[in-house]
Amino acid sequence: MTTKYPKIQTIFKRGEKKKIIEGEWTLPEFEYLQNNEWIGTEKIDGTNIRIGWEYDKKFVTLDGRTENAQLSSILVNHLIRKFPRDRFDIFEHDIGLYGEGFGQGIQGKFGKAYTEGYLSSFLDCDDKNGFILFDVKIDTYWLKREDVMDIGSKLNIPVVPEVFRGTLLEAVELCKTGFQSTLGKIIAEGLVLKPAVEICKRGGGRLIAKLKVKDFKCNG
Repeated sequence: MTTKYPKIQTIFKRGEKKKIIEGEWTLPEFEYLQNNEWIGTEKIDGTNIRIGWEYDKKFVTLDGRTENAQLSSILVNHLIRKFPRDRFDIFEHDIGLYGEGFGQGIQGKFGKAYTEGYLSSFLDCDDKNGFILFDVKIDTYWLKREDVMDIGSKLNIPVVPEVFRGTLLEAVELCKTGFQSTLGKIIAEGLVLKPAVEICKRGGGRLIAKLKVKDFKCNG
């Protein structure tokens, strides 16, 4: 079974009523690297999904963010059709695919917008739910973005698009304004950000940040 995807940290702390406090960083690494280049992919508002391939057992696992996560039957049926065991024959190692389930019944207006936009091309005519990839782990190694893109191409599944390059404060300004989703006719949920040269935190996990457009709308 694939490991649970690490929780992604928001860059600023929250105060009363969960409003973010600009300038009060949640991690010292964010403050230290705020003027460095970060790469942002569009944050997808969906259901966290992890798909595992156990090479020795030739076994596929489908899970939500946790073992107790409840997944809709529509989404599960899509995943079963999309990821039969023989699709993983190209891999000779254990692999974990991490992504978001999207579509009808998932996050309201976002799910509807995604299925009517670019992602519709990855759905069969009767599909109402789909899967978009954002990260891949082979054995104990997280892949670089170009390799994630390659995996997506080989499996014919969409990958979250890169939509930003710049400093953390430039990313904040973009989310304050709001920006058009590349995946549907809707304002994007936000950004997931990694340093242009990936860095690990003191505890060993990768340094990843997130920003949500709605957090700044609430502050207005």
